Amino acid sequence: MDPGRSSCGLPGRADALGPPHRTHTGAGVEVRYSSVCAAAWGRIWHAKVGDALELSVLGVRPRRVVIDSTADTGVYRFTAMIGAPDRTGLRLCFTAAGETDPECFPA
Repeated sequence: MDPGRSSCGLPGRADALGPPHRTHTGAGVEVRYSSVCAAAWGRIWHAKVGDALELSVLGVRPRRVVIDSTADTGVYRFTAMIGAPDRTGLRLCFTAAGETDPECFPA
């Protein structure tokens, strides 16, 4: 589910879980969380075409977004939401375009 379409990402309904992270390519990434929706998602900005962001937690299928056009490089992009009532165990991984080794950050 999309955090914007579900209204979970509206101001006052979501906060960052921890500080934003800067990747080795300069992209910014963070985990967002809505207690109203009991869900988390990953957010990326200043990305390049081909960059990917994945949010995971044990026992749930990871949620992933790939930057697939130059229009997506100048805006925030989000993974789909993961139900996360207790917010523990969330992990955010960034993979730069053309690379295979991800940079991962705990939430």
